[in-house]
Amino acid sequence: MDATIDARLRRAGLKLSAPRRAVVEAMEHEDCCLDANEIFLRLRGAGQKTGLTSVYRVLDLLQSLGLAAKIDFGAGTYKYELMKGGHHHHVVCSDCGSVGVFDDPAIELAVQHAAEQTGFAIDSHRVELFGRCGACQGARAAGNGERP
Repeated sequence: MDATIDARLRRAGLKLSAPRRAVVEAMEHEDCCLDANEIFLRLRGAGQKTGLTSVYRVLDLLQSLGLAAKIDFGAGTYKYELMKGGHHHHVVCSDCGSVGVFDDPAIELAVQHAAEQTGFAIDSHRVELFGRCGACQGARAAGNGERP
């Protein structure tokens, strides 16, 4: 468990309750983002009794403290990821919703250039690219149009 999260909760006058610990630990084992239901199902699979409402409450709390990001992937789909200090971007399958991560120094240079060109001090940025994953491309090419 990341000590930073525990310290930030304590500074906010909050304890690291069992549901909070369970949600954070489930998220720590992921390279990218999960939606609330995915976290809930992982907790259930591990024998945790944390309910879906509690998962949402913990996610909202983590987001309000700047410990997690809520990412809008469109069509009412939100996923969450812990702010681990690293920075990456997302590619999202428009058919099945799978998410991949990538980083690209050229994007970071473009952000820096935009700051210089506009005089803005850029605090953050997000890049989400939408398309079809290899499995969905294969399904379409096979002509069945079904999701894998």
